[in-house]
Amino acid sequence: MKHYASFKGRASRAEFWYFILYWIIFYVVIIIIDTTIGSFNYVIFD
Repeated sequence: MKHYASFKGRASRAEFWYFILYWIIFYVVIIIIDTTIGSFNYVIFD
């Protein structure tokens, strides 16, 4: 957290994959909430 707002250089491989992991988890949670509410109409085969 020391260099949280420092945008110099590149992210390490671990930082990149943790970001992707958290984004996927967030996305799955949002899809689950959306399907339970009923506003997400997901049809595999019509």
